[in-house]
Amino acid sequence: MSDLPEIPMRAAEITVGALIDIYMRHYAGRDTTRLQRLSWWSARVGSTRLQDLTDDDVHGALESLSQQHSRYFAGNDADDKPIFRAKRKPLSPATLNRYNAALAAVLTWAIKRRVAPKGFVHPSR
Repeated sequence: MSDLPEIPMRAAEITVGALIDIYMRHYAGRDTTRLQRLSWWSARVGSTRLQDLTDDDVHGALESLSQQHSRYFAGNDADDKPIFRAKRKPLSPATLNRYNAALAAVLTWAIKRRVAPKGFVHPSR
């Protein structure tokens, strides 16, 4: 018997965060950065119900992300905790596209697996 969670059918009330969790448990791809990007999305729109997620939510989140600067690992501090320092330039358009593509993959998966309600409009397109 599989340890994978059951995929709900037409679950309009499911939150985006719960959908991301179910998606990641079923994810069998090789992208090691997908979890990090989807964790970012979960922190931004995770409490939003799937049926209430709009293109404005996605656009607003990506706009706020575009204002952030990328960071790099600069070693560990005295307590052996990682130190990250900000770079001077904001995130590149390619990075923003990767974040959008990660959320789009979850939403497309939800539509194909019939988790999304009938007539759900894909907000990442």
